Amino acid sequence: MEEPTQQASATGSPDDLTERLSQAKASFGKGLDELLSVGKELLTTQEGRKHIGRSMDQTGAEIMGTLEETARKATEYISSVLEQKRKD
Repeated sequence: MEEPTQQASATGSPDDLTERLSQAKASFGKGLDELLSVGKELLTTQEGRKHIGRSMDQTGAEIMGTLEETARKATEYISSVLEQKRKD
């Protein structure tokens, strides 16, 4: 019986798999480097800080909208419960 590392995969030989794995590692490393670079730029440049500020403002507005909607629904629910109690 062959060792699992020496068996051919459905897409090709073990060497092909090794090559694909090597390429995936390199691609992941490049992506990670790019992510770190963008993160550094966001934190260390005026443009990056402005972008963070705009994102925070937008997120804050979305949170406030959700809270207002929740408060409105809670008020409607409480009003309907009180109305039902008055009818009973």
